[in-house]
Amino acid sequence: MTILQIKNKIKQFQVVKCDMYHEKIKLNNKTSQPILNTTSNDFSYERMSLCAKNKRSERLGCAHSSSNNSFINLIEELKIENQEIDSLKKRISDSILQVYSLDHIKGELEKELVISLSQNSLKNKSIIIQEKLTDSILTHRKIMEELKLLKDRLILRLEKL
Repeated sequence: MTILQIKNKIKQFQVVKCDMYHEKIKLNNKTSQPILNTTSNDFSYERMSLCAKNKRSERLGCAHSSSNNSFINLIEELKIENQEIDSLKKRISDSILQVYSLDHIKGELEKELVISLSQNSLKNKSIIIQEKLTDSILTHRKIMEELKLLKDRLILRLEKL
């Protein structure tokens, strides 16, 4: 694949600040209580739906799709001796790894939150958890901004070649 072809494919990927909405636990509309997942043998709660698969396939930074691997594989095809491009590739990969880690953290925090809200003795703990959730959302937004910036810089650098 030529540099131009790779650059054009890179442009097709989107970066979306979704706040990892899919990790949010569904609440019953009538009772405002968390909905238990009855399809699993494990004790778990129902989560919000993931984005449509066709959207996830082009969204860079989504922890629940193969788009990140596709993107990494694509930029690894750039066999150019260029320190700046190598640095951008590493920083993109590191940012994606941060999203995976943050996704798990937010999922656990959402679960902790519904447990603390359901137990009156843990109401104060829920405030702390909500603050951590807010921090995780803000961190996600920052990572996604960085990812977009890195992607744009890579495109600009490729245009100079």
